[in-house]
Amino acid sequence: MTIDVLLAAVAALAVAVVALALYVLALERRLRRAVWHYRRLREGVRGERLDELLEGHLAATHDAAAEALQAIALCDQLDLRLRQALQQVGVVRFNPFDDTGGDQSFSVAVTNAEGDGFVLSSLHGRSGSRVYAKPVHGGTSRYALSKEEEQALLEASLTRGARPS
Repeated sequence: MTIDVLLAAVAALAVAVVALALYVLALERRLRRAVWHYRRLREGVRGERLDELLEGHLAATHDAAAEALQAIALCDQLDLRLRQALQQVGVVRFNPFDDTGGDQSFSVAVTNAEGDGFVLSSLHGRSGSRVYAKPVHGGTSRYALSKEEEQALLEASLTRGARPS
């Protein structure tokens, strides 16, 4: 063997050693990062293996998702019940007769979110009071409504969608 071949072999080995050293440093850096992540995962946990810990977190995540679905279903049920509940109210006071004083008569409309409910009217006169009730479906009644009853129904419909502040 000649010296040139020997020097070339030594140079090639030196390049290979430097490349392998750089590769080992890169692997060591990746290992340190993995150990750091592992330690962060283990914070506050004693005696459990990582796979057991991850399975526990996964089970808790599934439980939380199931509870969220139950909460959504409950909200849907409550929304349906709320839409059916009587919640919009309109009141109009008026004086239907010229011979009586004050606005002692009234019309009250009470409806739900779909406009179903009733209108209750009381006509006050000198000789007594009369009370009338008329059903309401979809914001209208099959019975003729007085202008005061229509006004009360309009006021009730204006409270739809209004949120208490």
